[in-house]
Amino acid sequence: MCKVKVESGKFQLGLCSKTALDDLERRDGIVLACKTFPEEDVTITFVQ
Repeated sequence: MCKVKVESGKFQLGLCSKTALDDLERRDGIVLACKTFPEEDVTITFVQ
C-alpha cells in the first residue's frame, strides 16, 4: 500500500475505494500517495 499521513500542506485527494482507505483513516489525515495531488509543499510520514 502507499498509505502516508499528511502532517501539513494543502492537497486534493483523488478517488479511492473505502476498502483501500476507510473513513477513520481519512479523518486522521491518512491518504494514498498514488491518489494525492499536492497544491503546495506537503509534509508526510509513512504509515505501516
